[in-house]
Amino acid sequence: MNAFALGRRANHHLNVSARAALEANRLCEIARGQCRALTLVEMHEPWVPFDTREAGAWLVEAANRATARQGGGRG
Repeated sequence: MNAFALGRRANHHLNVSARAALEANRLCEIARGQCRALTLVEMHEPWVPFDTREAGAWLVEAANRATARQGGGRG
């Protein structure tokens, strides 16, 4: 075999691997959503669509609180 043929094979396998990773991620997102829905049902809470902005805002607030605690202890 020559280097060109090996490069083509490697590129093919790289593309197959990337497609498989994307499909795995898609299926994990579906499973995560179903798990969230079932957890809400078990807790007798209403289902609401996941809001990425709300989740992001919560993370920013938590980071700000953690930073404030660290800064408040110094001094």
